Amino acid sequence: MEMYLARAWGLYLTLIAISLIINRKALRQILKAAGKGGFIYLSGFMALCIGILQVLSYNVWVADWNVILTVLGWVSLLKGILIFLWPGYARRSVEHFRTGSLKVYLGLLLILGVFLLYRGFFAVQIGTF
Repeated sequence: MEMYLARAWGLYLTLIAISLIINRKALRQILKAAGKGGFIYLSGFMALCIGILQVLSYNVWVADWNVILTVLGWVSLLKGILIFLWPGYARRSVEHFRTGSLKVYLGLLLILGVFLLYRGFFAVQIGTF
């Protein structure tokens, strides 16, 4: 199960980060649309669904890299709950990303995604790390 989740999250995070880093126009359009109510609730619904499925299927708190998968599930679940309970907070968060911290955030997502891809596809085969 860990390898499947590492591959899925790794592909998701890496592809999203690379596409938004490369395609600045799409990033501006997403940030513009993100302030609207329908987009916020749709992203909250998706985060809530992903978080519920992740937490119910894999909730393992161990002292190794696998805890990253559990934390991603809980972060998704909490994000979905927060968006539904306080949509105004989500709008303010979008404004925060517009001011410049988005590059750092995308860089961290890319690093995390590449790490999970490594763990999911290569580390098992070569038996390291």
